[in-house]
Amino acid sequence: MSAAAALAQAATVRESAEQRGPSRGYLVLLVASALFVSGYVGAFLILVAGQNPTDAGGSSSAVFLLLIPNLCFSGLVEGARARFGVRSRTPRRAIVAYVILLAAFVAAAAVMIFGVDLPAWSLVLLPALLFVTMAARPLRQLLRPNGAQPAERWTNLPMRAPARVMTALLGLLFGLLTATSALPGFTFVTLGAMVLILMTMAARTTEWGFLAVGHAWGPLHWIAFGLVSCVMFGIAVQLAAAPVTVPVACVAGAFVFLVMLIAALLPRTRRAGRER
Repeated sequence: MSAAAALAQAATVRESAEQRGPSRGYLVLLVASALFVSGYVGAFLILVAGQNPTDAGGSSSAVFLLLIPNLCFSGLVEGARARFGVRSRTPRRAIVAYVILLAAFVAAAAVMIFGVDLPAWSLVLLPALLFVTMAARPLRQLLRPNGAQPAERWTNLPMRAPARVMTALLGLLFGLLTATSALPGFTFVTLGAMVLILMTMAARTTEWGFLAVGHAWGPLHWIAFGLVSCVMFGIAVQLAAAPVTVPVACVAGAFVFLVMLIAALLPRTRRAGRER
């Protein structure tokens, strides 16, 4: 085949891929990511708005209950994106919108930290605008005919031992953080959690790192992660306003651990179908 023919064939393949668009699973992942990030921003704003000035310990516990899942998410979602092999550039208009929303988020948090109360609707508006900015494009592609590749399914596949172990360890970590958030020893658990996360980030290119684990996760595992994140965010918001009783924190921590443990053990067998 001549060089001209090879270039023409490559251009045809590229044009076909662009017309087909990304896979449906990848678009669902983008929408789920938008939901997580906007939920994190909303929970943080509510935390700052409802913090109890006389309970510094509760506020610090609440911050870590938000921060640690977010740190894990950033590494896991990078691996999940690599699973689909999609490289996309963020439109310039979206970048401008992100900068404006980030400035508004920092300004709102700073104003509330200094004791100025903002209207309740503003705490909902900013996360909603962030979700729309992040999810509008993938939602349009999902709803548009031929906007995605329905044949490329994102399925749950059996994970290798390192991914299963790391998923269970994340559940144990999240469960301990949630269960001890109402106890004085929460600081020590937080230090251990940060050490584990830093070690996992350092091993990001190994099969024990966040990239490999996020690459191995299917919809089932991401649903479990989203569920436990909702529990942790809810406890964090409550801690900022008033102390959480030890039994409530322990029950929530046990639930978080069990959800991630079950997700780590599933699925046991491979089903027929394409990975994406």
